[in-house]
Amino acid sequence: MKGIREIIKEWKRGELPGICLISTDDKGLLNFLIETFKSAVSSKHKNFEVIRYESPASAIESARSFSLLLKPRIIICEIKEKEVEILKNKPEIAGNTYLIFSTNYIPLKELLNIKEIPVLSIKGVYEEDMKEIIKEYLSLSGYKITEEGVDTILSYCGGNFGEIMNEIEKLMNYAGDKKTIEEGDVLKVIAGTSKEVSPEEIFRAIMMGNKREIFRFTHYLKNQAKRNPNLWMLFIGYINSRLRTLLEIKEKMKTEKVKVEPFLQILARRLKYQKIYQIFDILREYDIRIKFGYLPRDLLFEGLVLEIFSALGYL
Repeated sequence: MKGIREIIKEWKRGELPGICLISTDDKGLLNFLIETFKSAVSSKHKNFEVIRYESPASAIESARSFSLLLKPRIIICEIKEKEVEILKNKPEIAGNTYLIFSTNYIPLKELLNIKEIPVLSIKGVYEEDMKEIIKEYLSLSGYKITEEGVDTILSYCGGNFGEIMNEIEKLMNYAGDKKTIEEGDVLKVIAGTSKEVSPEEIFRAIMMGNKREIFRFTHYLKNQAKRNPNLWMLFIGYINSRLRTLLEIKEKMKTEKVKVEPFLQILARRLKYQKIYQIFDILREYDIRIKFGYLPRDLLFEGLVLEIFSALGYL
């Protein structure tokens, strides 16, 4: 089966299937795919109409009808798993008509009898694909986003595509005529991070082993997390991003004189590769615990800080 990015590129090139089936539990992703399909159709047909049906039989019957007076049409119908058999034989449809069926996620192996219709069976989206989809969605509205901004969105929202789309709408409203969304915009809009405690302050306190400061910050963050329960994941994502920057600096320092902020330069010289990768492992472990565990997230974050302190030799 083709990957989601490849499918989207085909649609943008105008290679649009007359009929297709999208199988996913992620309603946000489904809406994005339908909007992308509409955008591709609009590049071929200036005027078209979108019609929705609840009955697969009615949708197919409508798609078959033809009239010179009809505008190009996109017909959308949600179909139940037990109704998918209706697509076993490809329906004949009128020209300039596009028929999109959607259903909850069904494993591709259970859809093998649907041979003549393109099927997108999507259980989840890989991070790299998700990044490209976010950029594509923003591009459709005339916006750009930095790599750091995308990373921060994913750190905060995880793989919840519906939540990602909601937050991106907020970001576009916030950016306005600026048209380029940066990491700082994401932190302000999504995380609701106040000036009192910034992710950079957390990162520096951890890297310097400043125990008193980091636990003072954690106390403040508990109140912020009441409004944004995913705040702890955001900070993990930010630390992860800064460590990747450190790796890039270390690589550049091998061959050239690097001009970066002094704090990062000192860290890059002091931390060995093994130590950075050790912290990556700690972040990965606690990211899972905070997302799926049962302990209070603020306590888990404190545990994360203590483990990094230990790895850095501060305990």
